[in-house]
Amino acid sequence: MPPSSPWALGAIISPIENMSTTSQISRRSFLAGTARLGVAGLAAARMDTLLGAESSGTKPKAAWGMGCYTRVFDQFDYMIALDAIAGAGFKYVGLMTTKSSHGPIITTTTTAEEVQALRGQAQRRGLKVLSIYGEFSVSESLDGGLRGLKQLIDDSALCECPNLLLGGTTDEALYQPYY
Repeated sequence: MPPSSPWALGAIISPIENMSTTSQISRRSFLAGTARLGVAGLAAARMDTLLGAESSGTKPKAAWGMGCYTRVFDQFDYMIALDAIAGAGFKYVGLMTTKSSHGPIITTTTTAEEVQALRGQAQRRGLKVLSIYGEFSVSESLDGGLRGLKQLIDDSALCECPNLLLGGTTDEALYQPYY
């Protein structure tokens, strides 16, 4: 690199001298330098790390898992949603909404037995529950909302689910107690 280049060591050591408008970096120089940095990073990374494999020579571990939420099936019973998701080849499911009077599959009033039955239905289809959508309200009281949130957390634990997706609130008057 020529010494006058903004990427040269002098640009890092004495930035005050390079602050004039004559030595500003061009878009082309910036993109070229960024591309070189990216290529160098990829070259330095081990390929098995990039692919999510273990270095012991065992079968590569998936870097991520793909799943599907039940929301796209909200006009159907949750059993149909689980069948369709498993039938599409997914291994993970997010329990969101279903055709019911209350919307979400798991609510603050869903019993432990019902949650365990849901988990069992997913397992019978080869699915692991990776996310649960839940709603709780603080409109009546903060304590009631906290009880509902704790119930949703307990339900997630019953499903061995690591993720609880909350819907939030759009009522500005409830922002403070909810969040």
